[in-house]
Amino acid sequence: MNRDSAVWESWKRALVTLPDTTFFAWMRHYLGPLQTPFNKQNLIQDLIQRVSSPDATRVRRLLLTDSDLDILAALKHLGPSSAPDLANWLDLSEAVLRLRLLNLEERLWLFHQTAPQVLYQVSPFTLEDEMAELLTETRFYAGLPAQPAGDVIPLATESHFLALYAALDEFPQELTQGQTWKKKPRAELLAKFAGLTPEDGLDKLLRACENLGLVTWDGPLLRLVDSYWEDLGRLSATDRTALLATAFGPWKGQFLNEAAKAFWEFASKLRPSTAYSWRTLRRFSGQIFAWRTPEDREALLKAWTTIGLFLPGPENDTWVFHPPLVTPGPTILEANFEWRLAPGSPWYEAWSAVRASRLLRCDRLSHFELTKPRVQHAIARGLTAIALQKSLSTLIGHDLPQNIAITIQEWEAQTRQVQLWSGLILRVDPAKAPLLQHAEQFAQAVLETLAPGVFLIDPDSLELVSRDLQQLGLPALPPPQTAKRPLDGSPWSFSRWSAPLPVVGEAPPPTWVPPVDPLPAQKLTEHWQKQIEDSPLQEEEKEELLGRLRRRLMIEERQLSFPVTHKEKLEARGLDFLGKMRLLEQVLANPFDLIDVETRQAEPADTLTLRPLKLDRQANEVLLKAQDPDSGKVYLLPISRLTRVRRLRGSLS
Repeated sequence: MNRDSAVWESWKRALVTLPDTTFFAWMRHYLGPLQTPFNKQNLIQDLIQRVSSPDATRVRRLLLTDSDLDILAALKHLGPSSAPDLANWLDLSEAVLRLRLLNLEERLWLFHQTAPQVLYQVSPFTLEDEMAELLTETRFYAGLPAQPAGDVIPLATESHFLALYAALDEFPQELTQGQTWKKKPRAELLAKFAGLTPEDGLDKLLRACENLGLVTWDGPLLRLVDSYWEDLGRLSATDRTALLATAFGPWKGQFLNEAAKAFWEFASKLRPSTAYSWRTLRRFSGQIFAWRTPEDREALLKAWTTIGLFLPGPENDTWVFHPPLVTPGPTILEANFEWRLAPGSPWYEAWSAVRASRLLRCDRLSHFELTKPRVQHAIARGLTAIALQKSLSTLIGHDLPQNIAITIQEWEAQTRQVQLWSGLILRVDPAKAPLLQHAEQFAQAVLETLAPGVFLIDPDSLELVSRDLQQLGLPALPPPQTAKRPLDGSPWSFSRWSAPLPVVGEAPPPTWVPPVDPLPAQKLTEHWQKQIEDSPLQEEEKEELLGRLRRRLMIEERQLSFPVTHKEKLEARGLDFLGKMRLLEQVLANPFDLIDVETRQAEPADTLTLRPLKLDRQANEVLLKAQDPDSGKVYLLPISRLTRVRRLRGSLS
């Protein structure tokens, strides 16, 4: 690389503007004792020559970890970035990331500029041609070839939702005063879904229905919102898939509305039969603006692993996306009125049959039975024998057996011997009535034809009726005040809802980036560690050199003989209360230092690596508040219970 290029000049300028303490600490670490007088520009040239030597270059690259490469590749991919933006992209806590950024900066892989804000960018050493393969953008979207998912049926499949509708319609659920399920209806419901996987699949389905507004609470009673179930059936299969899958996430109402519209955008980023690491899936989801916060995205992805939308891949912590667009299997209707709804069966065509059936059980398939009480119950709510017969014949692919068709007609006739209707009466010019009756939307809205040109219509279907009237040249109907859709707690209407399919090409072929082999670096550091431990240096000097070795700052054996500037005490043990306090105060003054502590909280003693946050002095004790830099867990540790405190330097200065 041309060492007069802009990136070299930016890096040199960043070095020159470092505080003198930091600048000279770095130079002494890499170059050894400095000869006076100092000239920063000359020292930088010496530094470049030293770390660019073939041996030093080989060792520096050998010591790079996967975590190091992720950060460097992200900066190369994103360009100059702030720590918060980089932490969000890498899915790391900002505190942990800042420690790693400082370490990589001291190892000369990146640098930062402070004006107009602190931005990190890769150093010219990172942009060398030999690094390109290690820092390819594909490491963020790496995937492995995986076997097709086979016949796994996700919980978000339409047939499972329809099975739940039939069960809830037959066994309404209710809460006790203590906000627990009433035992008998709950037991009856659980029995229907005993074969469903996962074990808590029923509760997941219920929550998804509640998020969608398909069920709503009326005091202690859980009620079905029939109009929403029917509206959902009118959507396309892809739109319905987006809604049902996203409903298992953390959103409700309008937030769910927006999140579901981005489902296919996310799906377009993943290739079929390809396994992705969890971190890669997080990065993909982070590109979906509608999925709001990292916590929301994490909750959605984790939910999908439990309902079968993500299946385990061939490597540990890899997942294969398995959207629930199941190819419909045959729906089988037996002579004894039992029938099985196959996954992937069209919702709207199955809707009438489900309303008129009782659920026998739901496992991989949904098993129903047409019974007289259920058929008459559905007919009393507006279903007709013709609509039911059409629904069943569409599902099974041929005409109904004669005995079943005749029985359904008989049950309808018995039901209609006494009828009580609730609806709106529409009167149309008799000359136009025959044309209107052939309009598909109008036919669905008619509950009963009372006389020529006089119809009893569903109040919820006024918009459809009005549209057909306009197409026939008749005035549109303004919705009457008394016919407003009841407030049922549902967040939005599914009418004309759509989740757009992105107009993009196929997702890029995945390239699996194998993890770094840690053994060569481990052998090298173990060799140097033994040399340090066997050296005649003072204990404090050994600890300082070992700390630098752990932080992968040593790149040449000659550095082991360089004098170190830090010779203060780095460890306090046992009853040395003042020594432990002094060490902790020093670490608190440097936000990049960590501590190793051993406690007497358990046997054997626990060893923790922590980032101190504060010392809290109480009447008879001093408590250390500290945080695990990886998990974020916060500890409160009495100083008197710490058997050892060791300072782990986070920087050279």
